[in-house]
Amino acid sequence: VLGQLNGRWSATVAAERFALGSRDVSELFFGKVVNFDLPNQADDPFWEQPAISDAVDRQHRRDLFELAQQIPSMLGVLATIPRGVCHGDATPGNFLEPGDGTIVAIDWAFGNIDAIGSDLAQLLAGRFESGDAAAGDLGAISSALCDGYRSGLSRAGVDIDAAQWQYAWATHLAVRSVFSALMVEPAEDDQAMRELIRTRAALGRFGIDFARRVTM
Repeated sequence: VLGQLNGRWSATVAAERFALGSRDVSELFFGKVVNFDLPNQADDPFWEQPAISDAVDRQHRRDLFELAQQIPSMLGVLATIPRGVCHGDATPGNFLEPGDGTIVAIDWAFGNIDAIGSDLAQLLAGRFESGDAAAGDLGAISSALCDGYRSGLSRAGVDIDAAQWQYAWATHLAVRSVFSALMVEPAEDDQAMRELIRTRAALGRFGIDFARRVTM
């Protein structure tokens, strides 16, 4: 359904019909990520916290900062990808099923025109950022999203290379979720918080590897 939504109207038609503007994810990267998330993860004490060191692999820190160096060029490619109507906050909680076979999208505060595929970032990340999904489900859920989204775009009559919408997905996931994945204040000896950090670390690792795949 999200694929059908993103592909149903072109950017031009959407702007005229719904008076939607654009939201530039680069503002988030060059704002919060560069000035808050990365500086707070730049020093050894951050990575030496037990809850963090227990959750990440040995290459996570290096790979995170290498990805940060790649984002400006990824944002440049993102600007060339076809655009359509995007929800802007497509976390699973914002999609409801009344029971009559339809799906209703709520909370349109961030509705905008953006690269097709960008909404998948929040659709994937939502339940992992909150800890409502287990890290071990990342592979299966991402595969299901990929298959379903491709089908939705096809139903909307959109002919776009999968490599393009997956690039938009990976770029938005990196900017919106990967760099902030570990930015959680761990409560001392709080097992639930440690588990949440492990889940978010897995999401971060998934996003790093995903970005690598689409840029190869």
